[in-house]
Amino acid sequence: CYLEGIVTDSTSGNPINGATVQVLGKSITTLSNATGDYKTGTVDSGTYDVQVSAFGYNTKIITGVVLSNGVLTNLNVELSSGVTITLTGNIFYNLNSSAIPNAKIRFTLGPNVIDATTDVNGNYTINNFVPGVYEVNIQKWGYQPYCQQNVNLVTAPFTQGLDFGIYDDFAF
Repeated sequence: CYLEGIVTDSTSGNPINGATVQVLGKSITTLSNATGDYKTGTVDSGTYDVQVSAFGYNTKIITGVVLSNGVLTNLNVELSSGVTITLTGNIFYNLNSSAIPNAKIRFTLGPNVIDATTDVNGNYTINNFVPGVYEVNIQKWGYQPYCQQNVNLVTAPFTQGLDFGIYDDFAF
């Protein structure tokens, strides 16, 4: 039983790279490529639900997809953009609350990485930020880095203080 198709953005029609296509009830998961194409299959014919998800998009479940032995089933999927926020924040020195300019900030959610750098006032802004639970890494030479997993970033702002010190884990 063969399943393939193209995953695209419902607004622009552009292909979505890295969309996860999963046949529910089976241990079958694949990713779309740079042109939005995906291909997968199973030896077991039947009727399945297929879940398609991508970073920044609403997850879609297509029910009742019939897969038959020796038959190619074409399933093109359009995903709509998910909710985004404008994430703002400030990075400062813990001792006196002074701004830390040019601090590097990295937000990681699975394979998705979003980088930012603070301005002269220690502020940063990221437009179209996808809310979620991220790993956050903040570094500036001369300060101890901040690295925290499971940071729930669903609203702005995200502000963090750093302590003076020398440490480099070569994350940036």
